[in-house]
Amino acid sequence: MNKGLVVHDIKKEYQLLQIGPISFTLPQGILGLFGGNGSGKTTIIKMLMGNRDNKQGSVAFDGVVDFRSTLAYIPDTFPFNDNLTANAVLKIMKAVYKDTWNEAAFEFYSQKYELRLDKKIKTLSYGLQQRFLMALALSHNAKLLVFDEPTTGIDPATRLEIMEDLYDYVFEHNATAIISTHLVRELSSMIDFVAYVEQGQMLMFTDIESFQDQAKNLLELRNVNFDKITVESFVELMQGGIQRD
Repeated sequence: MNKGLVVHDIKKEYQLLQIGPISFTLPQGILGLFGGNGSGKTTIIKMLMGNRDNKQGSVAFDGVVDFRSTLAYIPDTFPFNDNLTANAVLKIMKAVYKDTWNEAAFEFYSQKYELRLDKKIKTLSYGLQQRFLMALALSHNAKLLVFDEPTTGIDPATRLEIMEDLYDYVFEHNATAIISTHLVRELSSMIDFVAYVEQGQMLMFTDIESFQDQAKNLLELRNVNFDKITVESFVELMQGGIQRD
């Protein structure tokens, strides 16, 4: 049995963009998924969740095709009716994950993030909504965590706290995480794997140890040469954000 997330030849036509085919195997650890606006990152994440044309290709986690019971997913928009209270959403999550729910963990994060469970979602700031979603995600013993821009709109100190909590969770639970974000600097020190998406194609998927060679090869195709490069600088160069003499 292949451990981790195994993706084989998934593809989808989305508006005028052809996504994929995409294949990769992601073992335990954290993957940073990078790319410019409109590159297809969010669509790829949704494809991993099962939103594919005619179910083309395959996705399995630890050899299981239906891995929803072990999945924590934070999309780029709040996934519940914002007229509900946080307590009502919490009740739904407890019912969905009744076999794996960890009440002690939720109480810990609820206090740490200073959540207001009696308030309607629509009255909470975006930052509080994201903290609430993160608390839910880390409270049902998920083995695969998929987050699409989980810390956008949150102040830097809270972003760092949330990302450190995620890092600790992945390490302590031997979990796998995929994080799509434009906040490259804050994530780059935490990741074990790097993926870069452009125009619907995954141009790079590599572990952090092989990143330098992969980055060098891609940048040379664009007539850019570096002896050594950070993940942040690589992403900026791929998006045309750094000018070279």
